[in-house]
Amino acid sequence: DIIYAHGWGSNVLSGLILMCYLRIAGVGRVHSINFGLPLMNNNDKYAQKLRRKMLKIKEKTGRNNFVLVGHSMGGVVAHRVLNK
Repeated sequence: DIIYAHGWGSNVLSGLILMCYLRIAGVGRVHSINFGLPLMNNNDKYAQKLRRKMLKIKEKTGRNNFVLVGHSMGGVVAHRVLNK
């Protein structure tokens, strides 16, 4: 499963073309996460939200392996999740 995490001040629509391409290419299920307004949260809260998303996907699919694709701030958040 692939999870796309968008950059600061954006939303999942910024990765729509990439997500569609990945689905068409058949690389696996593609999920996305919307972090919300950037001024109301911080990277620690975004990391918690991404961890919860990963747990929900794990509960639903039984899979524990993910490919995290992060653009800009989304990459920083993914890095934070992987290093805690």
